[in-house]
Amino acid sequence: SELAAGVRDLDCEHLPVERAQGVHWDMEADLFRFRSVPAGATHTKRGVVRVVSSVFDPLGMLAPFVFMAKLLIQELWKAKINWDDEMTTPLTRMWMEWLEELKHIANFKMPRRFTSFSPRNIADITLHLFSDASEQGFGAVAYL
Repeated sequence: SELAAGVRDLDCEHLPVERAQGVHWDMEADLFRFRSVPAGATHTKRGVVRVVSSVFDPLGMLAPFVFMAKLLIQELWKAKINWDDEMTTPLTRMWMEWLEELKHIANFKMPRRFTSFSPRNIADITLHLFSDASEQGFGAVAYL
């Protein structure tokens, strides 16, 4: 049937890697993974925005990493650099450092589930919320 077209046979030796919320889910290891973004970016505002916006992270797991690039974009606007003009040396240095780190997001893996106990043994559940802010940005996280 057409409804069963997306059904996977999980009774095999090597489980597939599926996309879930734009993130790659390694079913065998039960991990979320990210793919490296192709480089080749120019040292212009247009090149920076193109590469930074191609890091698709709807769950925010890479937010601390992407935040640094967004600060760079903020600096490009403050410096009034046009879309296709070359960046100044300090900004180019920041960009090159971030691009070097970008290669490593393929090594970032996060377990889909963090529990080390049986859900049946849970007697009490508490929601913990944390947030912080500075002049440059803010962050928040919730734990169950």
